[in-house]
Amino acid sequence: MRRLGCILFALTGLSASWLCAQEADSLVAARIYSVQQFPVTRAVEQVSVGTLAAPPVQVADVLRRFTGVQVKDYGGVGGLKTVNVRSLGSEHVGVFLDGVQIDNAQNMQVDLGRFSLDGLEVVSLYNGQKSLRLQSAKEYATGAAVYLRTAVPTHDALRLRLEGGSFGTAIPSVNWDKAVGRMMLRVSAHMTASNGKYRFPYFDTTLVRENGDLLAFRLESQLFGKTRRGQWQAHVYGYGSERGFPGPVIRRAQGFPFSAERQADANFFVQGSWDESWGTRYSTSVRVKYANDYTHYNTHPERNPMAMPYDLHYRQQSG
Repeated sequence: MRRLGCILFALTGLSASWLCAQEADSLVAARIYSVQQFPVTRAVEQVSVGTLAAPPVQVADVLRRFTGVQVKDYGGVGGLKTVNVRSLGSEHVGVFLDGVQIDNAQNMQVDLGRFSLDGLEVVSLYNGQKSLRLQSAKEYATGAAVYLRTAVPTHDALRLRLEGGSFGTAIPSVNWDKAVGRMMLRVSAHMTASNGKYRFPYFDTTLVRENGDLLAFRLESQLFGKTRRGQWQAHVYGYGSERGFPGPVIRRAQGFPFSAERQADANFFVQGSWDESWGTRYSTSVRVKYANDYTHYNTHPERNPMAMPYDLHYRQQSG
């Protein structure tokens, strides 16, 4: 019995020493990094408009330079232009002008052809959301975001520009910057006109495409100001256009009325922003906006007897 007790005591000591000799589980160890040192997301690409060698005309021309971006152009100089990032669809890509989203409740697709690069400073594309805490719910809900930031004028200036292109395209514009006390005022006007009559081969002959004209006007006014610890700005935007849709080219007799569809747009919005810093820990960001959009789509059966008579009106108000 005494020998059995000694053997059990020895085995207990060996098992205890073996347990103490085991190494610690490596899965428990972890490293914690600060969010300030390692941002969650970053801009996929950012372009300063002033540094471009050949300045493009529209925002869509800049986005074509980005990686992983598809710019869809629905019909020439006056067609709808949308952006698609990582094949998510244009309805999941948010477009923000000075931190305020540009809405379109009808089809959730923003027409980038309505905006030019006059007065813009930076065009940024974010793969997801920015790593900032002061963001709106719309910014958090977008799969990808395009940010357009306006350049703040620094001195009085007057700029006149006239551009032209094929198919009777003319694009005149004027920009005026003026200091008003401690504030800066910017007023810009822009017009795009094109007849859209271009020649194309049609089996054994050459035809001229009809009903592809465009006439668009844009008028903007912006006011910039600074506070002790921040800045603010107000923006008024007006846009009006009338255009035709050429329609498809298929084998028909010469002179057949291909298309008689017309569309007129009237867009207006006023927005404002205020950013204030209250030290190293606290800051305030306020964004307000009111938008009123109108679209009129109609057809002319007298020009195309086979077309269905449409006279549709769409109105949208958002804020």
